[in-house]
Amino acid sequence: MIPSGPRFPRLVEHLHRLGPRAMGELLAEIATEWDIPDDDLVSTLERYGRLSPEMLAALNGVRFASPPMTAITGGKETR
Repeated sequence: MIPSGPRFPRLVEHLHRLGPRAMGELLAEIATEWDIPDDDLVSTLERYGRLSPEMLAALNGVRFASPPMTAITGGKETR
């Protein structure tokens, strides 16, 4: 499950801008911390590697959803 709130997407987008090396280092660190075998990590990467950028774009799966906006009117919160 993707953590809620605006902080997680911002951090992921920043990591993405740092490039493949930073992403690989993060994945290796998480795999080590959680005792994920190398084969499982590579298998998951291969599964994600079968996704096409065009398919994700068609399904609006490239960017995180915008957080809902909250309007304050007359001192009462509405959505």
